[in-house]
Amino acid sequence: MGMIELWGIRRDFFQNKIGGSFEPYDTRDRVATFSSEKEALEYVRRSELKKGVNAFISVQHGHRRFRKGSVLREYDDYEILPWEPSSVPHNPILELK
Repeated sequence: MGMIELWGIRRDFFQNKIGGSFEPYDTRDRVATFSSEKEALEYVRRSELKKGVNAFISVQHGHRRFRKGSVLREYDDYEILPWEPSSVPHNPILELK
């Protein structure tokens, strides 16, 4: 099996017209690669904070889903896809403090 990419997804809201509604805009960044989907899922699992009242409120509003030090820290969600060559970390290790 080939390598796997981990993508961070962040949802921001922008107002296109003065007085208009705020429209969602998703930013997607490739943040790491892993040797297997299992390793990527384990990294995500270890990165996630305990789910509570604010677990899935956006980063834009000051709430975090992922631990400090995780490559997903500044993102609201993630996606795991087949790997394509890049310059992001491969098999990063999260040191829990």
